[in-house]
Amino acid sequence: MPESIAIEVVFALPEQCWRAHLRVPANTTAGQAFDAARSSLPACPWPDAPSFGVYGKRCAAEHVLLDGERLEVYRALHIDPKDARRARAHALKRPR
Repeated sequence: MPESIAIEVVFALPEQCWRAHLRVPANTTAGQAFDAARSSLPACPWPDAPSFGVYGKRCAAEHVLLDGERLEVYRALHIDPKDARRARAHALKRPR
C-alpha cells in the first residue's frame, strides 16, 4: 500500500471554483482532506458544515479516499431546486 496518495479537493460557488491538488497520507478520510484543503487555500470561503461527495456520489466525512479521487465539497442550498423551478415556471405563465 502506498504511503501517500494524490487527491483533488473541489469547492464551487456560482461565480468561482477552487481546487486544491494535495498529496496526503494513505487512509486519509474526506474530513481530514477537507481540513488539509482549508489549510492550503485559506482565501477560499469554505463552508462551516459541508457535505462531501466523490465524483458526484455523496459520502460521509469518514469515507477513506483512494489515490486519484476528487473530493467535492458541497454547500447548503438557499432554495430547494424544485421550488426554484416552480417559481420560474410560474413567472413564465401568461394570463389567458
